[in-house]
Amino acid sequence: MASNHCIACSVDKCTHHASGENYCTLEKINVAKCDCNTHTREDTECNSFQAK
Repeated sequence: MASNHCIACSVDKCTHHASGENYCTLEKINVAKCDCNTHTREDTECNSFQAK
């Protein structure tokens, strides 16, 4: 799949990671909060992640 240069990503364990590049191959991603009180980026995560 082609890299989406609008979505930077360094999670190379994801099936959607562009091989050899720090980009995602998805057209869009779903970002979700981990807790009811979301105040920092650590409180969020990419819900589009799928393990390789």
